Amino acid sequence: MNRLHTLTLIVTSMLAAAGPANAAEPPQGRWSGAARSATESTAVAIELKQDGASLSLPQVGVLDWPARSVSVDGERIVLEFQSDSGTQRMTLAYRDGRLAGAWSDPRFGEDASMAMTRVDPAPALREQRVMIASAAGQLGASLLLPEGPGPFPGVVFLHGSGPQPRDANRFNARALAERGIAALIYDKRGVGESTSTPKPPTFDDLAADATAAASWLRAQPAIARVGFYGHSQGGWIGPLAASRWPDTAFVIASSAPLVSPMRESQWEVVRRMRVAGASEAQVVRARGIIAEWYAAMRSNEWSGFDQAMQAVRREAWFPASGLGDFAEHPDATTAAVILPDHDYDPLPALHRMQAPALWILSKDDESIDAIETAALLGQEIAAGREIRVKRYDGHDHSLRRLGPDGSSLRWPQLPSDLFDVQAGFVKGAGGHGTSSAISADYLIENISIVDVEKGAIQSGRYVAIAGSRIVGIYDHKVSLRGGGQTIDGSRKYLIPGLWDMHFHYSLNHQFSNPLLIANGVTGIREMWGVPSTIEEIRAKIASESLIAPDLYASGNIVDGSPPSWPWASGVKNAEEARLEVAEQASQGVDFIKVYSRLSRDSYKAIASTSKELGVPFAGHLPDSVSIWDAIESGQASIEHLGGILEASSSKPQDLAKFTRDQRIEKARFLVDTFDRKKFEAVADALAQSNTWVSPTLTVLDSVSHRKGTTDLADTRMRYLPDSVRKMWNPGAGRSPEYYEAHERLFELQLSLLGELSKRQVKLLAGTDALNPFCYPGFSLHDEMQSMVKGGMTPSEALKTATLNPALFMGKADEFGKVETGQASSLIILDANPLDDIRNTKSINAVFVRGRYLGRMRLDAMLEAAMRAQEGGD
Repeated sequence: MNRLHTLTLIVTSMLAAAGPANAAEPPQGRWSGAARSATESTAVAIELKQDGASLSLPQVGVLDWPARSVSVDGERIVLEFQSDSGTQRMTLAYRDGRLAGAWSDPRFGEDASMAMTRVDPAPALREQRVMIASAAGQLGASLLLPEGPGPFPGVVFLHGSGPQPRDANRFNARALAERGIAALIYDKRGVGESTSTPKPPTFDDLAADATAAASWLRAQPAIARVGFYGHSQGGWIGPLAASRWPDTAFVIASSAPLVSPMRESQWEVVRRMRVAGASEAQVVRARGIIAEWYAAMRSNEWSGFDQAMQAVRREAWFPASGLGDFAEHPDATTAAVILPDHDYDPLPALHRMQAPALWILSKDDESIDAIETAALLGQEIAAGREIRVKRYDGHDHSLRRLGPDGSSLRWPQLPSDLFDVQAGFVKGAGGHGTSSAISADYLIENISIVDVEKGAIQSGRYVAIAGSRIVGIYDHKVSLRGGGQTIDGSRKYLIPGLWDMHFHYSLNHQFSNPLLIANGVTGIREMWGVPSTIEEIRAKIASESLIAPDLYASGNIVDGSPPSWPWASGVKNAEEARLEVAEQASQGVDFIKVYSRLSRDSYKAIASTSKELGVPFAGHLPDSVSIWDAIESGQASIEHLGGILEASSSKPQDLAKFTRDQRIEKARFLVDTFDRKKFEAVADALAQSNTWVSPTLTVLDSVSHRKGTTDLADTRMRYLPDSVRKMWNPGAGRSPEYYEAHERLFELQLSLLGELSKRQVKLLAGTDALNPFCYPGFSLHDEMQSMVKGGMTPSEALKTATLNPALFMGKADEFGKVETGQASSLIILDANPLDDIRNTKSINAVFVRGRYLGRMRLDAMLEAAMRAQEGGD
């Protein structure tokens, strides 16, 4: 693409020094005028300085294009500019206070004439260079402020595809700032002063950066309201960011498709084929070839695609189609950029977005099917969405004018009213943000949100839910526009869905699902998974044919040889351990579950292989390693408080004498030799590490206390299969001495919870259901109550089952809080859990990925679960 066709070109440094100026009257300064050819003309401005020169073309959208070289010889000035088409040269003469001469461009045979006069310097806008905190670290940004004290509407400019600096948006930003609108431009993630992560950014990442920038801008004293401006790829990101940021006042989408990137990538081929007279059947075939290209990239299996491509090469329409551009196999780096969002559907974000939008299109856009997008926008407008469409037909993707035959012009100009239209729209969107009517599937009115991160209550909130996300939270009264259901949240409390972070699900999911959901458990960490079962359940969840918790799952337990359980994977040495980890990683497990009998060498091999493959490992602390080894090796979580008391013993040298059969003796030893100072050192080390702790107090309580007829009469038993009830045989094979020793051990373990939390050890709530008397769903509430009994606050306990699981999985931007953009897996409570943790059981309703289950529906699920178990298995 010719340099002049680039949306905005910015000077960052002058490439050559100017020679001495004319002694009589130096031509330094700003010169403005026009350039003319036989058929075109355009406004020009040249800035001549002692150390260089730059060119601006305000009608074309070029700002401060730096001269490659500047030479001054008396009254003669020669400027050279490097473009994609070669060197463009301006040969000017300075006479009688004017600059005049010729502009040669290698694309055109004739020179253009130029004439300019000296003008006052352009008024300087106020510009602040700032650093904005973002999920990837920081965004290097510049804020352009209009003249005057404000307040001003503000716009956050988003980027097109590829690595773009903030200056890629400077021309447009300056144009709006000159019209009274504050403009924030920033370096795209990984460019300039903006930091990045090792993996290529996804649309979700870019939307998170956009909302971070918008939040910063909205907090500035001179800013009244904020919206987004996205061109091309930015037109996907703008509505996505707006759907997650409820303060969005407006969205401008320029040359932005309403279809997936994969379909958008087909357009240039389709357009060429239609121009060449191809039939629609041939167009469909070409679309299919491109779809196969994406499928081959996903699977890395190219033989079928190569055969299909070879077949169409013989077709008469192939040479003109441009389909040959897809013949190459992209490398892994390119695939990593393309694949995460290639099938992104922009319509759900548009539906969740509450702000009005201005969509700018041209039917002659070479990069997107504007006619298809306009038709989709028409459907949205007919459905009541506040969208205005502005057409600039006869312009290209960058909104520059095309020649009569669709060819490029010498000076392809932007529409003369482009920025006036945009500024008028922004200023007219001022009332948005306090609008009383919104679109959503559900609106919870006047509810108190429990801020699990801060342990505080946000009263009188209106929470809008659309699909699987929270799309808006308002501190003022709003109502639903069109369809949707309103839920009265008065005197009720809203918390995120709960996660049981130690559960055995694969073999028990059929009867566990309703018990989990009815108790508000919308996510579980499966600690002994069967990958084929997990895959089947996830498919049913995705198709909405099953109401079940979200899953974070391991594969089979990895233990030593012989394993503790005959059906676990027993490994004899480090090599077998590495192979087992690699095999499970290939099955797509979320983490590796380690167990008690692993040798030290096998454990270390699991740790190193997991790190190489990017799959975390978690589970029991093997007998062969210490908690210090686990911290150093990067074990993601330790279950059952494993290793903490051993490391807190005043006589660690005596621990080795206890065999696995000497549990009573070891329990007494750990209690009698407990050293609080050593415990505090262990807690501090855990707090400073990346290792989490899942105490599983429910199962520790169960194995430490004798159970009797009262426990068997627990009403929760009626929801369990007869086979489970028979397995829960209280007291089988255990002596009074066992219970005496383990009750003392449990009381010590329980007493440490408050100190662990106080010292910032990262804790996860888990029950170890379905071990005896660990009830699916119900026992997670018992777990949090035990944590409070052990010295934690209700807020701290609630966090272990909501936000902490999200942080542990690296998904805190997806769930774990009640915030816009978070998952709509939520619980409505009748009482405040921060007052009493037992109030987590006062469940009024549950949302599971946006599906509303009221109290009557939950009771019906429990009733059906009980009926299913009547009469045994």
